[in-house]
Amino acid sequence: MCNLLDCFVKSEPALSFDLPNKNETYWNLLEKWFTFAVIWSIGATVNEDGRKMLDYIMRDIESMFPHMNTVYDYYINNEKNEYASWDDKISTSVWKPPNNVPYHKMLVPTVDSLRNKYIIQMVMKFKKHLLCVGATGTGKTVVINGILQELDDSFTSMNMIFSALTSSLKT
Repeated sequence: MCNLLDCFVKSEPALSFDLPNKNETYWNLLEKWFTFAVIWSIGATVNEDGRKMLDYIMRDIESMFPHMNTVYDYYINNEKNEYASWDDKISTSVWKPPNNVPYHKMLVPTVDSLRNKYIIQMVMKFKKHLLCVGATGTGKTVVINGILQELDDSFTSMNMIFSALTSSLKT
């Protein structure tokens, strides 16, 4: 959670750590970043029932969330200093299949893939470690491989395939 919060604070160069000169906008954003970091660190590992419970708790703590959907459905729009729906990011861009890419390698952007990509890229930008967890078949590997393919030549990657039968001895 602290690493994710650190990434958000560092991502806003205009908001340096000159604390005496901070205005109300900075402190409002900091509160939102903290809430977002809690949701996407501690709250990222819970099941559907846990998400409902965390949604209830976070809304009790932070009353600025919109009343629709859950707290997982919003990101922080820094320019407007408010929560915005991940759906807005999807609906504002028109997705077209890339040329010369096989059908089985295409990734159509969804809210889940968009927010996972956003968080992963934010953490990678500031060279923090990250563990992606989730149920089988939710697209974790596809999103991560897509991000790795977008990296420049200063990065290299190696895939290791694990399954439910993979043991530490086999690894």
